Amino acid sequence: MVNVTKGVLVECDPAMKQFLLHLDETRALGVKFIIQDLDETHLFISSDIITTLQARRVKDAEKRRVLDDAARKRRARKAIEALEQDNFHEDPHADLVMSKKVPKFADSNEKPTRKKKSKSAEYYKMRFRKTFAQLVEEDVSFRPEPPNYLSAQAPPSTFPDRHFCAVCGFPSNYTCIPCGARYCCVRCLGTHLDTRCLKWTA
Repeated sequence: MVNVTKGVLVECDPAMKQFLLHLDETRALGVKFIIQDLDETHLFISSDIITTLQARRVKDAEKRRVLDDAARKRRARKAIEALEQDNFHEDPHADLVMSKKVPKFADSNEKPTRKKKSKSAEYYKMRFRKTFAQLVEEDVSFRPEPPNYLSAQAPPSTFPDRHFCAVCGFPSNYTCIPCGARYCCVRCLGTHLDTRCLKWTA
């Protein structure tokens, strides 16, 4: 009975061969995959390792998917909507006239009344919250004739676009491949990948 081992004949230069032998000895890929060392430029390796590497590459590609323009615009719109909903409220003390520090010399025979319970800042945030669309609608109703927010516009710039780093704000020359955000250095790229890249729901 002859035991036939399925494998792949690989031709490589001596440097690549030494690298593959090192991977095999250290089991860096999880298993030993070299069946036989044939000569200086040829190795006979297991066919299972090819399947394993292909599956791993597909898995990595799914993690590092590249968004198209439509998905990038959706993510930008969702980020802007989240910022518009953030912490807007009107000043609850805008109508106050007298200051509490001003001394009162008038005598009054009125009995002291119970103090009104003061509202917290979170109460006014929830009560007077307005979206950007509501603010634009108020502006149009208050000032329907131009100039208003909807009619105001600037002519296109005669200079080329300037791109800034999404992390630190400095001028940037590089673009993140998956999401298209700008970054200026390796440190900002690391921060972007850890905390920003593809973190918004598309």
